[in-house]
Amino acid sequence: MQSTFETVFAAKRLELGPQPSGAGLWAHWRLTRDEEGTAWLILDKKGASTNTLASDVIVELDAVLAELERQPPKGLVLRSGKASGFIAGADITEFETIKDAALSRRSSPRPMRSSTGSSACISRHSR
Repeated sequence: MQSTFETVFAAKRLELGPQPSGAGLWAHWRLTRDEEGTAWLILDKKGASTNTLASDVIVELDAVLAELERQPPKGLVLRSGKASGFIAGADITEFETIKDAALSRRSSPRPMRSSTGSSACISRHSR
């Protein structure tokens, strides 16, 4: 007997989800949706062997979250497009460009609410 998970994902390549129908909107993120209403968000930092949280990745993530807010999915699968893992950490090469600690912080994290009432909060710094 198959579990619900196995039934839902049996026809998909679990690692990457459904294939996009055309060119993506973002350089580092790929967002697709399957027929069940699940959104598949894949992080694959362009031109890098490892995913890191660089400012351009965070800016694009903000745009992806805005899209998910416009059209909320039934569920979200968040995966890496890299065999090396999901995210290695911050892109420390960007630390050299920070001259003022206040400039390195966003004024507030972006909250995201699901239709079930659960929420997640993504912030690019710790307080």
